[in-house]
Amino acid sequence: MEQENTPKSETEIAEDLQRIREWLQKQPHLPKDFDDDFIISYIKQCKSLEKVKKKIDAFCTARTNMPKYFQFPHTDILDPAFRKACKFTNMFFLPEATPENYRVFFTKGCNVEEYDCHQAAVRIMMMMEVSLMKWPDMNGIIIIMDVAGGDSSIISKFDVSTTYKAGVYLESSSPLKMKNLIMINSTSSNDFIINNIIKPFLKNKMTSRIMSSTSDKILKDYVPISILPKEYEGGTAPSSQELNDEWLQILEQKRDWFAKYSKFCSDENKRPADSKNPENMMNGSFKYLSID
Repeated sequence: MEQENTPKSETEIAEDLQRIREWLQKQPHLPKDFDDDFIISYIKQCKSLEKVKKKIDAFCTARTNMPKYFQFPHTDILDPAFRKACKFTNMFFLPEATPENYRVFFTKGCNVEEYDCHQAAVRIMMMMEVSLMKWPDMNGIIIIMDVAGGDSSIISKFDVSTTYKAGVYLESSSPLKMKNLIMINSTSSNDFIINNIIKPFLKNKMTSRIMSSTSDKILKDYVPISILPKEYEGGTAPSSQELNDEWLQILEQKRDWFAKYSKFCSDENKRPADSKNPENMMNGSFKYLSID
């Protein structure tokens, strides 16, 4: 098992929070009024304060350079286009963590007619940001995608640029660690997407953690079956539809948070000359995807 971050004491966290606050005051290009909980979640997930600083800077820079991924109405849960795109698939986190304290992000179903690649990516990024606030002490994330019902027509709607930008954002701005991506009830078209669109962007170590199976039997090797939705044999969690509806409510409850943080943009005209623009990380490959 991989070594996880050593938990910090409340005193250490408070000291680190103060250090980050002092650092923010010296950054003319960054906003100052981050919530304590936001900063603390980064402190808990990152191995050093330097990494916290880089991640927060990248968080703001992305909102400047990729506005269509973070500004209203794109991140407005009440926007009709957002709600319509949510009909593509159910998305949710399982209520219980794994024994390793990994949180499990789950997608189920594939209504190709409603597929909007950009809006799906936005929804995923929003849910990842909420999960960080909700479970700042998690040790990583496992992604499970049940693609039953999908067909090859989705390939024509799949946008490589969107997938690339979403992946780079999660790498450069989010401290979350992706442990596995498991695709179940897969078909040849899904395998095409994995092998030709997703894997080329990843390190070899991460590609070895991407699994694809034509059934759901593979899940028992990665997560306790009991924490799965109840429609899976042995699962005791609420149904996928119930969990999807619950997470749409969670996003709606966080609507003001997303509205606030959509404005947390970097001012590149004020960026100090000795401060590297994190956007540089988005101009090449993201073969450095975080898999700690």
